[in-house]
Amino acid sequence: MEESLNVSVCIITRDEAVKLDRCLKSLAPLKLDVVVVDTGSTDNTKEIIENNQVRGADFLWQDNFSAARNYALACAKYDNVLVVDSDEWFAIEDCAVIKNEITAFLSKADLSACVGTFERYNQEANGTWQVGAYPVTRLFSRKYFHYIGKVHEAPMPRNQQIKRIDKPLAFHVYHDGYTNQEVFAQKAQRNLLLLLKERGIPKEKATDPYVLCQVAQMYQQTGRKKMALLYYKQWLLHETSLEQSYFQVGLQGYLETLIELKQFDVATKLLDAFGMINKDADNYFLTGLIYSEAKRFEEAKIAFEKATSFSNARVQARCTTLAQFMLGSIAEIEKNYATALKYYQQAGKQGREAIALLQKKHDLAQFKIKQYLALDVGQTTIKQVILDEVGNTISKRVILNSVADFDEEIQLLKKTIEPYRNQIAGIAICIFGMVDSPAGVVNIVEQDTTIQYPIEKLLTAEFKVPVVIQNDAKAALIGEKNHGSLNGETNAVVITLGTAVGGSIMLNGQLFQGAHKHAGEISYMVQQDKFLGESLSAVELMHKLYKIVKADKAISDKKLFAQALANPQASELIEAYSLELAFLLLNIQSLYDLEKIVIGGGLGQELTLIKLVEKKYQALTADLPLYQPQIVPAQLGNLAGIYGAFDELLKRQG
Repeated sequence: MEESLNVSVCIITRDEAVKLDRCLKSLAPLKLDVVVVDTGSTDNTKEIIENNQVRGADFLWQDNFSAARNYALACAKYDNVLVVDSDEWFAIEDCAVIKNEITAFLSKADLSACVGTFERYNQEANGTWQVGAYPVTRLFSRKYFHYIGKVHEAPMPRNQQIKRIDKPLAFHVYHDGYTNQEVFAQKAQRNLLLLLKERGIPKEKATDPYVLCQVAQMYQQTGRKKMALLYYKQWLLHETSLEQSYFQVGLQGYLETLIELKQFDVATKLLDAFGMINKDADNYFLTGLIYSEAKRFEEAKIAFEKATSFSNARVQARCTTLAQFMLGSIAEIEKNYATALKYYQQAGKQGREAIALLQKKHDLAQFKIKQYLALDVGQTTIKQVILDEVGNTISKRVILNSVADFDEEIQLLKKTIEPYRNQIAGIAICIFGMVDSPAGVVNIVEQDTTIQYPIEKLLTAEFKVPVVIQNDAKAALIGEKNHGSLNGETNAVVITLGTAVGGSIMLNGQLFQGAHKHAGEISYMVQQDKFLGESLSAVELMHKLYKIVKADKAISDKKLFAQALANPQASELIEAYSLELAFLLLNIQSLYDLEKIVIGGGLGQELTLIKLVEKKYQALTADLPLYQPQIVPAQLGNLAGIYGAFDELLKRQG
């Protein structure tokens, strides 16, 4: 059999001859080495293996999926393996894409730490298809990985000091192993017994409520919702005490699963049977959703209000913006528009969008559109944006900023705001420098002396509207967290590349400011005997590129960067800059162990630069036991700070 890739496909199977035949036929166009390990079939599995001209092997089943998987890996011809189940198959028309993706992964990924993942499309009992909640981890090198876990086995690094890195691949596999409900239940019972055995728990414990709850949670966490539902039902049938410490967590998982599977009737009956027993924000919020779906709005309102009385929801928005939005939705349904407005105003961007829809539907005085002025004050320009209360941009412009000192900066700010006196409901400012946002003060170092400028107080007194001021990088993080690439993240950093280098840090979902509000002042970090505010200045880099390529004065930064990449001397400068930036990211990652790093500012939109930095970062960390964070551009571009400051203003106004 001619093979175009040095990859072995490893399959374990038992009594699934028909599905195995379909699987092997879908693999044939890939021309890979294939080994099928039979764990005790009594059907014509061996005939199917022979007819498809692939290699076969036998393994005595040991109630241990990892043992069978690892035996299949040992039978592989090549170290690089693709693991497939016999009830899965690939579409023939996807073969070219699959080969290209596998080739790219094996040539670029660090095989000592990386596994290739792809989505699995599961066929439901009614014939519909649903994308699995989690990608499957299937492509890796057996030199560095092996399977662990008797059930729900997973490929993990042989070197336990290495943290596994999942790399998504742009193809998917089809799966129909859960369409037969009887087989589905049998597999669930088999897996339960294997888990009991793995943990040294006797079979009699198969009706123990704690064990049943744990198994249900495990299935939910791995995206097998129907299996989870099966065991959640069994759990409550055997549960004897609602005071168990794990009860609230189990109930939360059960309610989430019922909602995800749209079984609202069952969920409502469950709540009616147990009453309002919830004791945390997550369960109160889920209860509110269920009663809302049943149009039992009074009970839903009680649940959502109770959710907002907590501050420790597992999904933070459930006790803040999501709960407020649902309360607003109920008020709107009940045509209590003033109350709807109150709740929507506290519900973030989604709430502001709901207000916009109300404005279109109703001619009510309280929905008169308010306008806000947002300013991003840099050291060379000021970006000015007029926003409505929903966050839509009404107008924007850029003003040159060439003042001599900060006293002149204040005068320029007043001059910029003056045309909008009596027209705006508030002013949001993000600005360079060290900012104490709660105090509304900017700290500027002039001639070795730190001078405090009470910007918020000065502008509030002058224009008689609320004013919020925030450091530009911290505002960018807030904007990206609320609306951009950090939505849903908990540990990340935003680096803004401008005249200097700004930084802001988010730890455990909160903006980290430090003891004196100075955390994230990257410009004052030193690398190779230079302050980073100098060596990583994006403005300075663009000036140098402009001179090298002799560009037209009216050229945009984007076109200038594209021309520079085609110029050997300018390209070398960009390479050096990206290496300096990669060193910075390594230093930051070593300190904070982040999930994501966002690059903002004008250069943050240059995807070529982002890719260069990512490549150099990977080279620097190839032999280091550090987690590989995602390195991405700011989704909101150079307006991230504008939106972050605007959000802070609305939050302050309540």
